[in-house]
Amino acid sequence: MLSFGIFTLMFSPLSDSFGKVKVINIAAFGTAILSMLGAFAAGIFTITMALVGQIFDDQQRHKALGKVMGLMFLGGATATAIGGALLI
Repeated sequence: MLSFGIFTLMFSPLSDSFGKVKVINIAAFGTAILSMLGAFAAGIFTITMALVGQIFDDQQRHKALGKVMGLMFLGGATATAIGGALLI
C-alpha cells in the first residue's frame, strides 16, 4: 500500500510531462519485470514448509507449520495496515 501511494504521486506528474501512454507502457514493463522477480519469493514459502517438515517430528510438525503460516499472514496484514496508516 505504501509503495502504491508513493508511486502514484511520482507517476502522475511524469504522465503530464511525458504522456500517459508512454508512462503506462513503462509502468507495465516494470511491473512485468518485477513480477518475474517475485518468482524468487515463491521459493521462500514452499521451501520453508519443506524445511519445517524435515526438522520437526510428527508430533510437533503441525504446530510449527501453524506458527509459520500464522506469522506469514500476520506479516501480510500488518504490512497492509501500516501502509494504509502511512497514507492517511
